[in-house]
Amino acid sequence: MPRSSLVSAFASTDFFHVIPKIAPLLGGRSRLHDTLAETTRALDTTQALVTIVEDAGLEVMARRSMGFGMVAGIVCRVPGASEQPTGESVDW
Repeated sequence: MPRSSLVSAFASTDFFHVIPKIAPLLGGRSRLHDTLAETTRALDTTQALVTIVEDAGLEVMARRSMGFGMVAGIVCRVPGASEQPTGESVDW
């Protein structure tokens, strides 16, 4: 997770402190957000997620940081599979 900018600090505060307080009121499934926050903290960086994906035997085709660095988008494929699944595209 980014730690360098004021915007990322605000996003982190929102994600880890504000949303957990209002999530149960809006959706009633606060445990899902708790799990998301726990795994986000545990992974720490996009590279940590890439390492897990590659260790699982997948090939990383594209990666992108979104949500002020709070979200890592990774597109993977099984080695030897076609470049893009039929009907889907990645426009990063």
